[in-house]
Amino acid sequence: CCITCPTQAPSATNAMDIGYNSNAYEVPQQFYQESPQAYGTLGGFPEKPFFARRQKRGTNIVTTVFALFVPFIIFTTVFAVMSFIVQWKSPQVALAICGLVFVIVLALGYLAVDSMRGGIQDGLGANWYIFTFLSSFLAWSFGITAGGANFARNMQPFYDVYNLN
Repeated sequence: CCITCPTQAPSATNAMDIGYNSNAYEVPQQFYQESPQAYGTLGGFPEKPFFARRQKRGTNIVTTVFALFVPFIIFTTVFAVMSFIVQWKSPQVALAICGLVFVIVLALGYLAVDSMRGGIQDGLGANWYIFTFLSSFLAWSFGITAGGANFARNMQPFYDVYNLN
């Protein structure tokens, strides 16, 4: 038989000539490498897997409550000031209160930027500060918009009719 014939295994004498082991059915020795590192360009496998499990941090309940209730309180405060009697009796006072609440929102924005830069090293993390700032800003914006619309559509006609006496 010849070496190029795939159906028959080479004889033992021909196998030794072309680099096979004594067993005719084994893989040629020329295909073996000295170590797994010699095959690829990485030089072996990394010590730590890429998708290694990180240690889970527990969720801080105070942080979660803070991140959920601060925007809620901001929205309800701004909405109430812009909707009810404060807006009707003294619009400047209503806008001043909304301005003070906006200063609080800006302070949350400062904390978010500072945490992204690595300045705050408490257990909260930058994501909570960013979430709290963005949701507080949206709450303030929607409070101003919805409160003004509620006042113009519902409360101003009511207060006008109520004060006819």
